[in-house]
Amino acid sequence: MSTSDTMARQGNILLNPLVHYGVPTMNAVIILAIAFTFVEAGMTRNAMLLVAVVEVVAAPLVMKRAGRQTA
Repeated sequence: MSTSDTMARQGNILLNPLVHYGVPTMNAVIILAIAFTFVEAGMTRNAMLLVAVVEVVAAPLVMKRAGRQTA
């Protein structure tokens, strides 16, 4: 059995809600941990907080759309 046959039988991973909400959430947690552990308060930390918020809000929408287009 080839790898492409195995992948064809599996569903699209981007349609799994655990993936399109879990991955951005974990990315945001990592960004926040770095922001509060290693970065001093100021513009850099604020920019990192903004990136974490955008990651949690926008990435699931993009992943859902990509999953629908590839399905």
